[in-house]
Amino acid sequence: MRRIVFSIFATAGLTAALVLGTGSAAQADTSCPSGYACFWTGYDYGGVKRTISADNGGKGWQYFDSYKFSMKNRYGNRAVYYLLSNQAVHCRDAGQEEPQFNGAYAFLVTGPDGHC
Repeated sequence: MRRIVFSIFATAGLTAALVLGTGSAAQADTSCPSGYACFWTGYDYGGVKRTISADNGGKGWQYFDSYKFSMKNRYGNRAVYYLLSNQAVHCRDAGQEEPQFNGAYAFLVTGPDGHC
């Protein structure tokens, strides 16, 4: 009888551990460091993040390897333009962000003191 009771409690404990889980799911990295611009493959800063340094400033249009759907501009003095799949051009000045747009495939970082 002891074995049966122990077996029932052990099975119940294992089931509870599987249902509740022992760890937390990985959270998306929604941060963007100061002095950079960041684009994400998902809306609302979800998915894979691409960090773009100020070294990209003044180099003209550059293409992403996949569509991006949200961005943050954390440059102190540069604007970031991005070209959407419908050919619309969006721009965000330093400190601005946009949590949702329709698939950017290219970006342009202005030189110092650039504005939209």
